[in-house]
Amino acid sequence: MKVLRLDSAAEAARAGWDDLVEEGDLYYSAAWLAYLEQLYPGTQHLLIAVDSDGGIIAGLTCHTLPGDVRPLNDPLTVLTDGCGIASDAERKIRARLGPALLLGGRNAGTGRILVADHRGATSAGLALLAAAEDLARELGCRSVGINYALDTDNATRMLCAAAGYAEYRSGAYSRQDLRGHADVPQYLASLKGSHRKQVRVDRAGLDGSGWTFGLARLEPVHIGEILDLNMSNLEKYGAKSSRDSLRRLHGLALDVLPDRHVVSLARNPHGQLGGFAIFTLAGRNMYGRQGGFDYHLIGNLPVYFETVFYSPMDYAIRHRLDAIHQAVTGESTKSLRGFTQIPTWGYIRPLAAAHGLHPLFESPLPAGPVAGMTES
Repeated sequence: MKVLRLDSAAEAARAGWDDLVEEGDLYYSAAWLAYLEQLYPGTQHLLIAVDSDGGIIAGLTCHTLPGDVRPLNDPLTVLTDGCGIASDAERKIRARLGPALLLGGRNAGTGRILVADHRGATSAGLALLAAAEDLARELGCRSVGINYALDTDNATRMLCAAAGYAEYRSGAYSRQDLRGHADVPQYLASLKGSHRKQVRVDRAGLDGSGWTFGLARLEPVHIGEILDLNMSNLEKYGAKSSRDSLRRLHGLALDVLPDRHVVSLARNPHGQLGGFAIFTLAGRNMYGRQGGFDYHLIGNLPVYFETVFYSPMDYAIRHRLDAIHQAVTGESTKSLRGFTQIPTWGYIRPLAAAHGLHPLFESPLPAGPVAGMTES
C-alpha cells in the first residue's frame, strides 16, 4: 500500500475516486472537487492510498483557507464556536495553531475520510492522515482538523481517535428524509403532531399575501438578480464576499456541473424578489447551498420557511427524490419542520505546542489502534 498526492480532480477521477463515494453524495464526488479546484485555485490537495495492484483504498481532501479573514469552515473557527471558547482565548489558539489545514471536505457539514471495503482500509486511512500532517507542515500550517464527522461515520471517527486527534461536539447535520412518500399530504402525515402543526401554521401565514413561490432551473439570468440578497446573507453570518466573487461562484457551478442546480424564488405581489435558495441535485438527493432574503420587504411573513423548506419539499417529493440536505446550523428550526438531526464531531490535531491553550489539548488521545478498529 502506498499514498499518492494527486494534482487534480480529473486525476482523482481516473484513479477511481468515485468508487469511494456513495451515489448522490455531492460534496465528496470528483465532479464537486473539480468545481472547487476551479473556484479556489491552488488550495485543494487530494491524497489517495492504493494497494499493490493500484486499486484505490482510501481518499482524503485537504484544503488551505484564507488567512486574512475568519472563515466559517476554518477548523479553528469550528473548534472555538463548538467549544464556546471566548474571543481572547481564540486569539491565543490562532496565534499558536493557525493556520489550520482543513481535511475531509470544504463545505459546511462535511468531514469524512473516504475508505473502501478493503482489508487494508484502516492502515490506508491512518497513512492518509499522516500524509496530510506532512503536507500541512510543508504548507506552513500548525494544525489539521476535520470539522463535521457524522456521528454515524464510524470509520472516520475511529481513524481520528487512533491517530490521536482531540474530539469535540461540532454541531448537527440536518437531513429531511422523503423516501416512500408519494405526495406532500402523505409525508406530512408521517411527521410528529407538533411538526405537522408547525408546517401548517407557517404555510397558512402566507394565505392571502399575494406572494408567489416556486422552483426553477438555475439560469444565468437569475444570478444577477440574487447577488445583493446573497451578499447580505453572507454578511449576516460574518462571511465576506463581493458581487464579482459570487457571480463567479454561481457561474462556475453552472459550467462545471450543468443541469444540476435549481433555485427557489419568492416574489411579492409586485414581482419584487424577496428571497431565494439554491439547491444542487446529486443522484436522488438535493443539497441546499446558498440563500438570501430581503427582510424589510418580507416583514413578518413566513417567506423564509416557504422558500427554504416547503417549496423545495414539494419539488423533491414531486420528483421522487430521497432527501433534502441542509447541512449545519439552525438545528431547532429545521427539526421543528421535519428534519432529522445527526450529531457531528470535530477533530483537531495540533502540529505545534498546544499546552495551556485549552483542556482539549491537555490529554491527547494516544496514536495507535482502538477498540473496534481492526483490519477486515
